[in-house]
Amino acid sequence: MPPKAPISPSDAAAAKIIKLLESLHEKLDARPVCECNQLRQEMLEIKKMMGKKPVEQPPPPPMDTYAAVKLALNDASMYADKAKRAVWVGRPEESTPELTTASDQKAIEQLCAELNDGLLSQALTEGKILHHRHPQVKGDRRKRMLKIAFTDEKTRDNFLSLIRSNRPCTVTRTPGNFVRRDLCPYELQLVLMFSR
Repeated sequence: MPPKAPISPSDAAAAKIIKLLESLHEKLDARPVCECNQLRQEMLEIKKMMGKKPVEQPPPPPMDTYAAVKLALNDASMYADKAKRAVWVGRPEESTPELTTASDQKAIEQLCAELNDGLLSQALTEGKILHHRHPQVKGDRRKRMLKIAFTDEKTRDNFLSLIRSNRPCTVTRTPGNFVRRDLCPYELQLVLMFSR
């Protein structure tokens, strides 16, 4: 049984193996005919295998239908929630969680007043604009983001549009502060990949 050929040898390694095979052919010519033919045939098979392209791995088996549908439904609900949120990056935190929450509420109120939009002010007074820090528990890491949740996507889009066009000083007075939409996991991976 001939030995298995490596999957993808480099050109230099392949040339070295071919030279070795040719030198073995010459040595085998000195042996009796019956052994030489069998060994020569095996070596020719090895040579042919070396010249072939490596066999590609088959694609992974598809998920079963239930798992695929469940994953799609989970993703859809997550994306629907993210479509109603904005993220305030770089907003400083206070010494305690209670002070941070109060400070965040005050900053959002100032921001909505500065944007001077009746629909946003009405949504804020009716309690339709909520906020929380992400992640919920502060760890030993950089600043936590302030996530601002709206009741619908239209209000969120209006909020972001007004911030882009008005450039309110509540956001722009501190370097590194900006407001953006809430990104999906794959978008966050792209941002991290391109920021390195």
